[in-house]
Amino acid sequence: MKDWFKNADPMNEIIEGLFLGNYKAAANKTLLRQYGITHILRVVREDVCDVYNQDFKYKFLELRDIPEQDIMSFFDEAHKFIDYALKSNTSSGAKGKVLVH
Repeated sequence: MKDWFKNADPMNEIIEGLFLGNYKAAANKTLLRQYGITHILRVVREDVCDVYNQDFKYKFLELRDIPEQDIMSFFDEAHKFIDYALKSNTSSGAKGKVLVH
């Protein structure tokens, strides 16, 4: 039986510039730079991961992974952050890239 957590990539590109990743991805500054991540949307119960405020722009949405959680009320806020990030340019002129964690 394959161990999906050990063999899975820590982040995957969903559409151009938008990545979905796990805790390992969000906490690994080298990996974030390797993928060209400029913005990180943190959707977690509590904000406990390493944060590199001088290297990346963050948005934190406190959500719980339970059926009763109203995630729809956060969609607009998340969309605005992602859209802003994807339209941003880096100092080198490259487009912004977002990791949703």
